[in-house]
Amino acid sequence: MSVETLEPIATADEPGVFARSGALRRLARDKVAVIATLALLAIGLAAVFAPWVAPYDPYLTDLTKVMQPPSAEHWFGTDNTGRDILSRIIFGTRNTLMLGLVGVIVGGALGGVLGILAAYYPRLDGWIMRLVDVMLAFPAILIGLAVAAIFGAGLAAVVIALVVATVPDVARVARGAAVGVITYKIAAHAADLAKGHPAARLRDDALSKARFDFRWMDQFNLSLDPATAEKFHDETMPKEAHKTAHFCSMCGPKFCSMRITQDIREYAKKGMDEMSEKFRAGGNALYVPEKAAD
Repeated sequence: MSVETLEPIATADEPGVFARSGALRRLARDKVAVIATLALLAIGLAAVFAPWVAPYDPYLTDLTKVMQPPSAEHWFGTDNTGRDILSRIIFGTRNTLMLGLVGVIVGGALGGVLGILAAYYPRLDGWIMRLVDVMLAFPAILIGLAVAAIFGAGLAAVVIALVVATVPDVARVARGAAVGVITYKIAAHAADLAKGHPAARLRDDALSKARFDFRWMDQFNLSLDPATAEKFHDETMPKEAHKTAHFCSMCGPKFCSMRITQDIREYAKKGMDEMSEKFRAGGNALYVPEKAAD
């Protein structure tokens, strides 16, 4: 018999369109948040459409207009070679945003993977978290200087420095979130049991029966976290044959309480069957002569 993986019983409404619309309404009521959002949007659009937004070529030099102050012609003035500063800022924003996005995305992805691995694999948890602690022990500016010294000045060095600075924080947050997901499943299942949800009780009863019958694969599939359950089993009983063994690593094959209970039940059933046959052979009589009983 095979048991498919069961998901925890859903007891609360998932946040949907109404929850998101409520968050948007709260954001709209916050004037500072609205202004900041609009400013960021304007900066992003200016960077994307820089060739059409910038009033001048950022590399165009005009030695007759060196170091001019802000004016109607040049809103931010000019530099020491007569280039328009506003145009250079708009074009420079493209590189700045691109570097930031690439660094954060790559660092976030690496940090997220490390955090999830640390949450779901206890053997890796200590190593990953100690690596994160080492990375957090060094200031970001020091990491940037070290990367620049190794890889030299350039955009690649900046991206690497951003990635290294982003990974530890994201790894810690991802690990906490992953552990929270596991804890949520356990808490939700406990709540289902407390409320007397029939499916939750059936699941626990099926898991107990699979445990008593040593159906390891059914135990894994019925658990709240099948992958972790199987991993814990394989840490002490790694062979494929152990998936059908009628004992666990705690007591071993000779002292397993489940195995002993099964043996007692089988012995009792065998004895009851023998006595039933003897009872039927005696004509189903409750009282028989003493010699016949002997």
